[in-house]
Amino acid sequence: MLDKEEEPEKRGFKAIDFVLVLLAILGIMNTLMIDRAKIPDWYFYSSIGLMIIATVVFFVSHLGTSWDDRINAWREKKRRNGIAKRYIPEFRNLVNNSYEFNSSISSIYTILKSHYKGLVGGSFASFVDNTMKSHDETKIQNSLREIETELDESNKTFRDLFLIMKQFEFILYIYNRNLKVIEYYVHEITEDRERKIAKNIENHFEEFREKYNLFLSDFKKFCHNVNEEVGKIALPEYSFRHIKKW
Repeated sequence: MLDKEEEPEKRGFKAIDFVLVLLAILGIMNTLMIDRAKIPDWYFYSSIGLMIIATVVFFVSHLGTSWDDRINAWREKKRRNGIAKRYIPEFRNLVNNSYEFNSSISSIYTILKSHYKGLVGGSFASFVDNTMKSHDETKIQNSLREIETELDESNKTFRDLFLIMKQFEFILYIYNRNLKVIEYYVHEITEDRERKIAKNIENHFEEFREKYNLFLSDFKKFCHNVNEEVGKIALPEYSFRHIKKW
């Protein structure tokens, strides 16, 4: 969350308190005016004076607290925006580095499917195939370009960073989901212990895995550093795990 969820609620209660106190003061003053003929002058004027003083004190204290809250919120917003401005170039590098994994993931599955055709069948094979077909390289590439464009055109605020990160997080979710599906596919192929993944395919995957895990480490470190400076977990440093060996 960018801002504290409880803040609008607190403001709501302050407004209600303000209205209730004001109505109470007006009610007391109205009662005094109605009973004016029945009460001594000294009691009437002293009561009116106390009500006026109470009203002024309440207004001043309420407005003072409200302005303090606004000033503190403005300072916090300015601080977070400064953090975002420093870290957005690093975020852009992460987005740029993620392009190569898009086609690699599809390529790994295509190679496995071609080499071990017919070994995995049934509903599981259909599930894997349908999942991998949803890995639309062109769509993902266009989404990454849109993210870069939004970063360039944004005001470089923390809100901008947070919202654009959500888009990038979804792409990484697709990457990790499909890599997990490929892992299950490999386990199905090697269910027979005598059957091993061909060395050239395994080496190709290992080269990819090392690069991708290094990228994830950089991503986690980036999120951690921003979260540490902000003082709360705003970016998804714990959302993705490193890819295991087959």
